[in-house]
Amino acid sequence: MSRNAAVTRAGSEQALAVYQELRARPGTSFDEAADRLGLSADERDRCRSELASLGLTAPADPESTETPRTPPGRGARLPVVVDPDVALLRLLRRERDRLQDRLAATSRAHTALEALAGPFLHAGAAPRPRSRWRSSATRSGCCAS
Repeated sequence: MSRNAAVTRAGSEQALAVYQELRARPGTSFDEAADRLGLSADERDRCRSELASLGLTAPADPESTETPRTPPGRGARLPVVVDPDVALLRLLRRERDRLQDRLAATSRAHTALEALAGPFLHAGAAPRPRSRWRSSATRSGCCAS
């Protein structure tokens, strides 16, 4: 296994550990969970990015110091921890939307190609007759290409 693959796998395992810590201890900040696991600043940032990209966490609302998971009176800005099934459904919906956008763009390109190429294809639909000189020269073996 390459070093990059090993780092990625280790990073994913760390991100999973942070996610499990956040789910097991409601009211825990991301930094508290990372500290409990002994993660470095780089590992912490990598885990935060990975969990956010998967839709498993989201930053707290910057306008508010309280989130639905903030214990009363605590006021700490906590990450929003998303249930795995909800995150998966959102991820699938984003992928479906991306594919639908790509399909629409491909369809538009196909339509444009038909519109542009259509007149050319109809005008030259019949193959051109080969010149008599070329066909007789080719048959005799002279000037073979």
